[in-house]
Amino acid sequence: MSIYCPKCGSHHVIQRNMGRKVGGSAGMIAGSASGAVGALGGAKTGATLGMIGGPPGIELGSLVGAMMGL
Repeated sequence: MSIYCPKCGSHHVIQRNMGRKVGGSAGMIAGSASGAVGALGGAKTGATLGMIGGPPGIELGSLVGAMMGL
């Protein structure tokens, strides 16, 4: 399918793909936010479960929970 100018009918036009760029950027931002929320939730859960081991358990639990992103 050839692209042409609707005004003059010329085939010397360039696609800008503005919708694709905006959609890709929005998806990237939403994915990053979702990952951050998952990591924070996992860290909180890990710290709660790590309380059994005292301060080292809390630190290790937070780290592991953040990596798992529960």
